[in-house]
This record gives sequence, C-alpha cells and structure tokens, in this order.
Amino acid sequence: MKKTLHESLVDYDVSMLSALAEVRGAMLTRQHQLTAARELADQLIAPTSVAIAVADLSPAQAEALAAVQVTDGWMESRRFARQFGTVRAMGSGRLARERPWQSPTNAAEGLWYRGLIYKGFRQTDMGVVEVVYIPHDLLALLPAAPDSRPVPSLGTAAIPAHVQPANADLVEDAFGVLVHTRNHRVRLNAAGELPPKDLQAINALCVHPVGREDAPTGDRLAFVLHLCSTAELTVEHQKQLTVNRDPARAWLRASPMCRLADLQAAWLDDTGWNDLWHVPSLRLQATGWKNDPLLARRAVLRFLAGCQPGAWHALDDLTAIIKSDDPDFQRPDGDYTTWYIHDPKGRPLMSFEHWDEVEGALIRYLVSGPLHWLGITDIGYEEDAGLPTAFRLADTGRRLVESVLTPSAMDSPPEAQPPSGEKPVTDPGLIVQDDFTVRVASGTSLYERFQLARFAECVGCEPGWVSYRLSPGSLATARRQGVTPEQINAFLVRTTAKQVPSGFLATVQRWHAGDSAVRLEEAVLLRVEQPEVLTHLRHDVTIGPLLGDPLDAQTVLVPRPNVKQVRRWLVEHGYLADKGPKLK
Repeated sequence: MKKTLHESLVDYDVSMLSALAEVRGAMLTRQHQLTAARELADQLIAPTSVAIAVADLSPAQAEALAAVQVTDGWMESRRFARQFGTVRAMGSGRLARERPWQSPTNAAEGLWYRGLIYKGFRQTDMGVVEVVYIPHDLLALLPAAPDSRPVPSLGTAAIPAHVQPANADLVEDAFGVLVHTRNHRVRLNAAGELPPKDLQAINALCVHPVGREDAPTGDRLAFVLHLCSTAELTVEHQKQLTVNRDPARAWLRASPMCRLADLQAAWLDDTGWNDLWHVPSLRLQATGWKNDPLLARRAVLRFLAGCQPGAWHALDDLTAIIKSDDPDFQRPDGDYTTWYIHDPKGRPLMSFEHWDEVEGALIRYLVSGPLHWLGITDIGYEEDAGLPTAFRLADTGRRLVESVLTPSAMDSPPEAQPPSGEKPVTDPGLIVQDDFTVRVASGTSLYERFQLARFAECVGCEPGWVSYRLSPGSLATARRQGVTPEQINAFLVRTTAKQVPSGFLATVQRWHAGDSAVRLEEAVLLRVEQPEVLTHLRHDVTIGPLLGDPLDAQTVLVPRPNVKQVRRWLVEHGYLADKGPKLK
C-alpha cells in the first residue's frame, strides 16, 4: 500500500472534503466528488499549507504524527488507537450537525480532520491489517521526526537485602556439556531430546546443579544445552549429539570474556529459544499464531541502556516504563486478541488489560532468567526465597546492551588482552597429588581443562580451584577414546612443570589396562563370644583351612564356597545348633 494524497481523498464524500477544506483554509469551487478531491489535493499538498497545518498541532497531535512518521509512514490501527485515540464514525448528516473538527476528542481526530492521516489496509507478516498512514507525497513534506526515541531514564532503588550477582557460570556449564558430550555417546530420542540419564549427568557437572529429579525439566539446563547448539559448540549427527570440533576448540582457547560474549551474541540473534514460551506463569497454546522473540529481547535491552552505572533499579519500574513508552514491544501489530495465552488456572489472557500478566511477566523472566544467566544483570531479592524485585546492569553485560543502540560496539574485542586470556603454559596451573587428585587453578586455560577431563573426573570446586581425580573408571573412559598412558603422562608433565609423583605412570598404565588390583568377593562372617574359641578353630586341621581372613579377635570371614562345610562341621562338633539360620 503506497497512496498519494489525491488517491486517499477520492475515498471521501463531498461533506468530508468540505470539512477538510474548512479546517485547512482551502477553496472548493466544484461539488462533483472526484473533481473536488483533485482540487482539494492540489491545495493541501502545497508546502506552505502543510507547514501551517503542522505548526498548528497540539503537543499530543504532534507526538501522534511523529509516531506514524518514524514507522515508515504507517502504523497498525489498533496500536495507533490505543496510544492516540480513535476517530468517531460519522455519516454526512451527523458530520454536518456535530462539526467534530471544531472540537476533536483526541489526537487522532485532530490529525484526521486536518487531512494529515488516513486509514487503509496493508499486507504484513501477520496478514492483511487495517492501518493508519500518511500519504507518501505528504510524508515527504513533513518536518523530519527524531530518528529514534530517547531511552527513558530509570529511577534508582535501594540496595536489595539479598543479591545474586551475574557471573560466568554459564561458561562453566557449557564447558560441562562439551566434556560429557565428548566423553560419552549421547543418543537423542525420537523427539530429538537428550535422555534423562544424560541430562542428570550434565546437570551434575553444572556449577549449581538442581536436584536429580528436576534435571530433565530444568529450564536453565535446557537453556544451556540449546545455547551450545546455537553457538555451534555442539552438533547433531545421525541422532547423536557430538562436539563440533573446530568451533569448540576456538571457543575453549578464547579469553574468558570472549567466551561469554560469544554466548551472549548467540542468544541475542537466536529465534530457536522462544523466551515467551518459557515464562513459568504462562500457559501458551500453539494455534498457529507466532511471536518474534528477537523483538522482545532488543526492546528490553534498549531500555536497560537507560540504567545508571552501578545503580540498582526496581523491576516494577522497568515494566512500568516499558508499558508507558513502548507497550507493543513484542506485538508490532498491536493486536492482543490472537495469541492464545492462559494463566496456570486456565484463565485467558487475551486483551491489553492483561499486559502486566503477559508482557510484564516476560520482562521479569528475561531480566532474572536469560539476561542473568548470560552475565548481563545482577538481581536482588527482598526475601531470600522470594521473587526478584530489583536488578542492576553488570559490567559483563554493558557491551551487549550498548550494541543494541550502536551495533558497531560489537565489532571490537570485549577485553584488551591476548587471545588465550588465561595462565600461560609456562605458569603451571595444575598440581598432581599423591592420591591421584589434580588440582586446577581457576585461571588455567579452559582448553587444558578440557584435555584433562578426557581422563579425569571433576570431583569438586573451591575458591580459586577445581579438583579432578584419576581412577580406573576415568582411565577406562580415556581408553575408549584412544588416549594412551604415555599421552596422559606427557600432558601432565607439560602442564605441571614436570611435577608428577614418582610411580604415577606405572599406576596409570595398570588402570588403563583394566587391572585395578581390587577384588569383590562374597563371604559370611563367623563370630565367637570368646577370642580363644576362634584361635582354636583356626588351628584345627579340618576347619582351619576352610576359614578366610580374620577381621578381629572374634570375627573371621568364611568364603562363600566353604560355608556349607563350615556349618556342617560346627554343628557336628557342638559349636552351632542344628536349628540355626540357613545360609544360601
């Protein structure tokens, strides 16, 4: 739809053309509708007439006109009406009686009767919708509107009682996904999802794992797994999840801030993770309607740009200012009747009056969920177990926020440091202990830790350190991947500045071969009341050889194959009643 002023006026009857002429000081010499429309169009499109009409607008009318200008000269009628009012429908008789142009009830009528806006229909991604528009030849004559609205400034809030700072836990959790995926065969089910056992194993590697029973349905864990795929760290191949070797290696070798920035950028442009569908207080029904998650993310980040450095802000204030300044941030057509959304009790939330329950809930979820997980926002609580009430823009998130307003902000590296960003190999960050525990300093290269995790299991974290341990089980995993004891020893010699305990390689070779020098046998305990009785039994030429190792002065093991013979002998010699317990 691209109409001129004349094409727009030919839809009006003579009474409406006469009303516009009166408001704009034009002269109509003919009463024939088509002729009058042409005559009026020639006068209204004159630059001087346009300038006078614009100068005579009230502040509300000027704001409404600018709002249509900055959206390429058109806006969905629903959205325009909600912000600036509607034009009352009137026939020619009522128009002549009431003369609404003399006292317009809102900004919409003020523009309508000055011939500055019109109604029509336009094909959009949402289908054909009714729009308010400015004819393109008239649009070219209007004074330039601001390129973009200034970002509103948020008021500050008190420091919350409980603070949960943003951090790089998401990087560690993504690292755990890569470790598990590389060390195990991860088969996807028919729906393309990970089985519960793999979800529980990955959850155990996360910095803050949830309960085992919650892992398969954990929203944050699902977010981490999805983000690894979006960032191309993992890839699906023949129903199996595998590490995407080259991109993953580059990510592991990048600096800590670059790794976090890569995950942030992957989420910002990802349509596969639909944030609205993950808001816990909403129940959505897929009935054919669609939303664009990118619109909501970028809108919220634009408002976060108004945060004061280091200051806390109330979540209620953020939702209120977005509702006031850009309520349709995720619904560009302004239609609140086609998205099938309900609350947990099944109550429909399908009108603008439910904005706080839908849009407001989405804003809260974004700030305290994905934006917090990605290291962009610190969040605060008034009660330890309550819902977030405040937030603060973290230093690790400011660059992404600024990139929404200035895309070139993402062109430079996030920090001025060498690509490794961590401890150089000449400064060892690994310490091998006598119990086969390997302590890893937190500044150690993540790529080195990834290599270590091929043959050692993570067993715990403490401030500044992560601990791994070699065991027969971890060496069995290494053996399946073709990792040899010599490669393990060479890696540890290099990364510990040759500080590897003596005899270490011999034990690793034995474990790698499957010889753990551990046996598990079944046995029965034989207990006596007096130590001298056990001494007598052990020296007897018949029963003594049937007994196993002593545990103490009154207890001895009886190997499972010898139990029946020992029992028979004890019964025959009066040590055990014949009606004693039967042993299988």
